[in-house]
Amino acid sequence: MFGGPATDKKKRYQVPLKECQDRCSSIANCTGISRYVNDAQGGNCWGWTNGSATRVAGHHISYTIDRDGNLTKALLAAQSKTFDSDAINGSVVLIDINTPGAGGRPLSLAEIAVYDANGGDIEVKEVIMSSQLLPTTGAMKCVDGNPATFCSTKAGNHTWIKLILGKDHRVAKVTLLPRANCDKDGSTVTKNAKADCRSIANAVITVLHDDKVWWESPPILGGQVRNLYELITKPVLKPGSIVAFKGGKNNKWCTDSGKKKSILCKSSRLSDWQKFKVVDAGQGQVAFLGGKHHHKYFCGPEAKKNEWQCHFKKVQAFRALDLGKNSMVLKRTGVDGKADKFCSETGTGTGCGKKTFDADSEFSVECVENCPPAAEDDTGKIPLGSFYLKNAEFGRCLHPMSTDPDTPLKKSDVDTPLTFNSGCDGKRLQFKVVAGKKGYFLQHLETGKCIQPMNGEADANGISLVLNEGCDRSRFLFNIKPAGKGLFYLQNKEYERCVRPKGGSAAADNVLSVFDEKCTGKALKFILEPHKDEEVQYTIFPLPGDAKTWAILGKNKHFSKQADRGDFANQVTSEDRITVHREQNAGIQGSSCCGKVPQQERPSSSRFCL
Repeated sequence: MFGGPATDKKKRYQVPLKECQDRCSSIANCTGISRYVNDAQGGNCWGWTNGSATRVAGHHISYTIDRDGNLTKALLAAQSKTFDSDAINGSVVLIDINTPGAGGRPLSLAEIAVYDANGGDIEVKEVIMSSQLLPTTGAMKCVDGNPATFCSTKAGNHTWIKLILGKDHRVAKVTLLPRANCDKDGSTVTKNAKADCRSIANAVITVLHDDKVWWESPPILGGQVRNLYELITKPVLKPGSIVAFKGGKNNKWCTDSGKKKSILCKSSRLSDWQKFKVVDAGQGQVAFLGGKHHHKYFCGPEAKKNEWQCHFKKVQAFRALDLGKNSMVLKRTGVDGKADKFCSETGTGTGCGKKTFDADSEFSVECVENCPPAAEDDTGKIPLGSFYLKNAEFGRCLHPMSTDPDTPLKKSDVDTPLTFNSGCDGKRLQFKVVAGKKGYFLQHLETGKCIQPMNGEADANGISLVLNEGCDRSRFLFNIKPAGKGLFYLQNKEYERCVRPKGGSAAADNVLSVFDEKCTGKALKFILEPHKDEEVQYTIFPLPGDAKTWAILGKNKHFSKQADRGDFANQVTSEDRITVHREQNAGIQGSSCCGKVPQQERPSSSRFCL
């Protein structure tokens, strides 16, 4: 944005760093600069605006800083202004219908309302329509607060209604109320059109900023007309997050297959090659970095065959359209005057060449790292102490199978099956969570054994859950996934199969627990019910996050010198311990490795260990 001398065809602005920062400071919409790695006093510099900053660029660029020289601050500012997690910045809302064929049809609505992120009603300054059916169906009739009136265009192949908001607002929701019937003031429409004069099938709703689309809905489906349409206008994906997709044809994980090879959606396992990094591509769009080369190359359609491949050095922009229930459609916006295209799973891989989307174009998406906050009613709290694993549908708990329930289990027992039975009391039925590397072990409190798949792997449906020695292998890890209203799914991390009652129901006693690839439904939901005798009042004692307070032992001791850096915390192996080395904060005294809290303040466990 700085330009350059006329003699420089590439418009490079070659100045010292300080002058480059001063130049950015003098321009209102400049939020940061980028420079070459080997620049000394007169290297190239570029200015960028909100949303233009990127961590990934050509191999020459070494850093991106704000006008004050702060890297992280500039990137976070740009991302937060570009991608609000709960709304879209916009000044125009457009309802648009394309109806191919002779005659087309009108677009009629009784009321349209626009809401901000706080739930407030955004005032509409002006309404414009593609045409007007009757003098009594003018544009402002659909924002007059009276559902008995309506606005309506004339029939046509392309009809639209545009709401002008006057200035940028954080648009969070748009509601559409169809007209009440097809009789009042609609008598001039033809007999064939009367049946669908209330329908807004195929309507696409967009939110615009600076006359450019920043959010887009999928086309509204036909069929029975709803009483009210509610569209939540928030970003589908968060820049910086790591996500995984399942294809619409085979419902398998999609894999970055490498250079010149199509993304394939045939994997039953979720590993690094199935993880894509989301990048802000500007104008409400996102780009994806493939997992095979550690998020180095962008994924986009190959020019000749439109195959979706991950070998591009330049950003490949997509618009994600939310279908609800963690499903989306990826739209490849037109490039160089070409028409917009949709991505889909094909017989040989994936491509981005369809003019419309169908079932094969629907990708289910799961965020696996750096995820946005979950909806409040989808979260639950994992108990700190011991708990019972209770089936949410029938209230039966997981019991270690035994001929004599009153006899304690022995550590020498192997492959002890777990069954659903009545009764949720006693140490014999209690479990606790042990943190692993990006997952959890479910450990039996009485024996110290962990829940495992029979024979070690949950690689097929119907494999039983058993108790065995060993809480140190990744294939025994679980994802404890929120299932809404404080409930959870228990999912084997390696093969992503969930725990369910054999036969599909825990309506009776002595039903075996097994793994299954299905991970939805009431029968698979668990309550992690805390053992009441262990309920205590915990007091939080903040400890400084520095090397003086924490000693890192075992395999992780090479991180000790760098303990002051937060980014190393994610690299600590869970099998080793991080222990308190010194506690003198918040009134705690003592010098033991896993320091002690005074007896009157001590919870059930006073060890400050991870």
